[in-house]
Amino acid sequence: MAIQKNNDDEKKFLSSPEIAENLSLLKELGLIDHIESLNEKIDSYKNLFASALDIVKRISAETSIIIMDVDYFKDFNDSYGHLAGDRVLENLEITIKKGIRPGDVPSRFGGEKFTILLPDANSEMAWTVAEQLRTMVENMKVEWEPPLPQVTISLGVFTFQKSSNLTADEIMGRADEALYISKQMGRNRSTAWGAGLLNRIEHMKQEKDTRT
Repeated sequence: MAIQKNNDDEKKFLSSPEIAENLSLLKELGLIDHIESLNEKIDSYKNLFASALDIVKRISAETSIIIMDVDYFKDFNDSYGHLAGDRVLENLEITIKKGIRPGDVPSRFGGEKFTILLPDANSEMAWTVAEQLRTMVENMKVEWEPPLPQVTISLGVFTFQKSSNLTADEIMGRADEALYISKQMGRNRSTAWGAGLLNRIEHMKQEKDTRT
């Protein structure tokens, strides 16, 4: 069951003139509309993200980022063709836009990976959005013949304070580390970055090396 969003919180978030002005700047940077551009280079995206991060830090005491990946996306392309894979991504983009607040910033980050920047979102709120998206995708129908397997996504969540000295690459890296755990734990799940996660990742990598 999808998690309901708090409309009062959304209205409060969007009613701030400072936030509205800075969201306009984000649009000018092209990050909000970036989800429509399916061929943006990753380096260009990182530059946009760094600029957007500077803006968001000015308006939010706490910010979160979600990175998500389509599970086994290569199988869609290999078994059903690249047009089927494109259809999956098109449906996913629509679902993402439906599952986030108006002030959140969705983008495609190369291939089948997407990011969402959530201004003024603490860890609990970010987790709620991540799980809502995961559930929505798990129930998403993609029209195709022959019928495609059910699409699922894995997600990594990281929350940081306005006072944080982390760079854009470090922030994205931590969300990506959480995503790695989600995939290693069986996919179709969300993981929030926290203390001890790096040790867990290293342990998983060592086990993987031992098996190979």
